[in-house]
Amino acid sequence: MKNRYHKMLFFMLPAILMVSLTDCAGFLQQQYGRMDPSQEAARQFESARTNPNYAYYSTGSDTIPSAILGLDKKRTLATTLWKSLDSSSEKLSSLVSGMQTKALQMGQTVHGFTILDEQGKPIGVWYSLLSARQPVVIHRDGAVDIYTPNADIYDAGTSFKSKLR
Repeated sequence: MKNRYHKMLFFMLPAILMVSLTDCAGFLQQQYGRMDPSQEAARQFESARTNPNYAYYSTGSDTIPSAILGLDKKRTLATTLWKSLDSSSEKLSSLVSGMQTKALQMGQTVHGFTILDEQGKPIGVWYSLLSARQPVVIHRDGAVDIYTPNADIYDAGTSFKSKLR
């Protein structure tokens, strides 16, 4: 009887190990980039200067977005939760102004970030409240996943004015 279990274990253990390694391989096919604070990125957004090599996206309200993302056109944005943005300076200026006004009502400020790939090379820019930053996932094929911040990012805390009352 023991011999039978040993034989079964002998064949099952490699199969279990192989399945486990296969699951890990899918996880290992993606790496992480990061967002570094950048005054230059903030200045670009605040002066409504766009990079012609970037595709721009927004999320949240059409007038006060939760975040604005500029991603190198050589990269594919893997998530479909972002809205493609007309990157005209008038539109960008209006969005940035709305974000700044809303942030000030909360006693906060909006920040710019440079998006870096897994090797530390710039692949984009980001503009949002500090608390709205998201992980940057770089897939093996170069596609980028950046999830959208919570839809209620501006409602997440009490406004600065209401704290004074």
